[in-house]
Amino acid sequence: MKVKTLASQTFLNRLERTIYEYRDDLAINFQRYSGFREVFGAKDYGFVLAGDVQKEVRTGEKAPVYAFKENFQPYIIEQGVSCDLFLASNFLMKEGIFPLRDEVEEIINYLEDNKSKGNIGNLVNSKEGTLSEDKKSILKLQSLGFKTPETAYFSNFDLLKSFINNANEKYIIKHRFGERGNSLFRINKQNIDNFRNLNVENYIVQKEVEILNEKRMIFFDGKFLDSRIIYDRSMPWEKEGQVKRKHLTKNYYPTPAELSDSRRIMGLFDAELGCIDWIETNNEKRLFMEYNGVGTGWGLKNYVYDLNKTVAEKLKNKYLK
Repeated sequence: MKVKTLASQTFLNRLERTIYEYRDDLAINFQRYSGFREVFGAKDYGFVLAGDVQKEVRTGEKAPVYAFKENFQPYIIEQGVSCDLFLASNFLMKEGIFPLRDEVEEIINYLEDNKSKGNIGNLVNSKEGTLSEDKKSILKLQSLGFKTPETAYFSNFDLLKSFINNANEKYIIKHRFGERGNSLFRINKQNIDNFRNLNVENYIVQKEVEILNEKRMIFFDGKFLDSRIIYDRSMPWEKEGQVKRKHLTKNYYPTPAELSDSRRIMGLFDAELGCIDWIETNNEKRLFMEYNGVGTGWGLKNYVYDLNKTVAEKLKNKYLK
């Protein structure tokens, strides 16, 4: 098989449930993968599960590799990570549990080692690019003078508690590899002890800001591909129905400054393919929020962009010709 994508360990289960239950609420969008399958070929594009690769790393048992049938039913086509092009796009090993930095590094080291041995032809992204998805990487940008939400990191609960008890501002705590608002909480003097059993070293702390909009800009090889803007997004602590929000997603074209700053960050992170998220706050400051690798879009017909086929074609032209 020429091209393999690393998928979350729950991907197979959610894919099969989507097929048999005809549900559209399981985050499996066939259009997202049809573009890749169309460009690379049905038997040359598949996926391998993160937990299976972790098992391969630790035990030597080759991970099953799945391809898509015409109706997108998955089937095992071979074993192992060897291929011409590997996209490390998701590191969720277990349902409901975000990966730890050490686990992500363990897998990316294994993939890099297979690349050096010639078992993997090309890897998207580099080790540094992949590990920059760790939200702690915002501290690097903060130290370089990029405008970001005030961010701090604490290695243990006592340091975190001391910081919060002496703070005059409102703060949130978020998982270093969290997504979609999961494992993101408000934290303050009144509730700090509720987080005593939290593995604080796996989180960052940020000053809470009022977000007016969130902009995402997607790049490949330094070239801007597309972007979107979200207005009035709900927060995880807001109970559904109690706060009226519009959550509008629209097309957006970045300013020259946004493009320049985003390209610079992609370069600092050594990221070939990915997206940069900016937010605007109530005092109209543009702040860097986070970087995510291998960004291609949801693939939904009613979404503002679908870059899956575009990215697949660019990867094919760069690596497989």
